[in-house]
Amino acid sequence: LVCGEIRLTGEVRRGSQLDLRLSEAEKLGFEMALVPKSSLDALKKSGFESRKIKIIGVSTLGEAIDVVFS
Repeated sequence: LVCGEIRLTGEVRRGSQLDLRLSEAEKLGFEMALVPKSSLDALKKSGFESRKIKIIGVSTLGEAIDVVFS
């Protein structure tokens, strides 16, 4: 699962309602989610904790591609 917005420069930005999206993805059986690094602190503050989904923060599209294909 990939959540966020991509700028023309390749930067990955925060999207809306990330905690809700991850909760639904968890119910659907996703095992990994790529999210903007800038969202990791907000997820912790909101109290979201996933035991089923590995959450990986990325800053750029290049980082996301490296994670997916490594």
